[in-house]
Formats: sequence, C-alpha cells, structure tokens
Amino acid sequence: MTAEELWQAFLASIPADAELVVVDGPPSLVLWDVETLGSPRAAFLAPDARADPATGLAWIAAHEPHTWALVVEGRYAAGPIASYLVARATRGLLQVTTDPAWSSDRAAELGVPDDVLPELVTPGPVGPADSRLVGRAVSLVV
Repeated sequence: MTAEELWQAFLASIPADAELVVVDGPPSLVLWDVETLGSPRAAFLAPDARADPATGLAWIAAHEPHTWALVVEGRYAAGPIASYLVARATRGLLQVTTDPAWSSDRAAELGVPDDVLPELVTPGPVGPADSRLVGRAVSLVV
C-alpha cells in the first residue's frame, strides 16, 4: 500500500463530527520526504517482517541504495504509519511515535541520523491537525 493510499484512507475515516482523532496502526515502515511529505516507496505492513524498523531499514539499505542514501542524508524520515499520518496532518511539524522500537535513541543502532526517526512520546494528545488538510479543526491523539 502506498503512503498516499494510507493518507487518503485516514482522511476518509475521520467522522464529520470528530474533535479528536486517534492515530494508530499496525506494525509498519513508511518512508517520507521531510519537505514534500510524499513517499518514495510502498509501505511495509505487518505481517511482513520488514515492518520491523531494524529489519525494514536494513532491507532498504541492502536493496534500495539510492533510497537508503536519502535516508542517511536526512532527506527521508522513517516511522510507522501513525508517525507518517501525524507528520502529514501537521504539515511535517510533528513526527512522533509511542513505539519504543522507533525511538530516535535507536538511530545509531539502525544506522540513520537521529532526526530521521520519530520522537518517542507518551500516549495522548500531540497537537492539532492542519485544518486545511483534514477539512476542519481536529486534535490528534497517539
């Protein structure tokens, strides 16, 4: 599934009367351009073993060297679906996760710059979505 398909499914799932939107998803790996928020490749979704950050990023490094170079340069961010959706809904202002497997503390272990991976946060409200993107004012919860 492409990141754009994930984004469109997310937008379609927001009820018209929603004030809070919980952003969650299955184990996954999504890459996105930090400037355009577009994604260069399809997401890895569970049960694919590459949905695990270490496995997926190692696979990309071995099989997609041009993509991997842009990850290492910090042009592409990496995270689970929820992190991508929050980043996109906030026009890139927030890149967060509640999953410690994705924390930036693991960046050196995974061979990527610290700012490529999402910030680890506790579950709860993280901020407002850009109303121009989601069509109305909603707060995001992870």
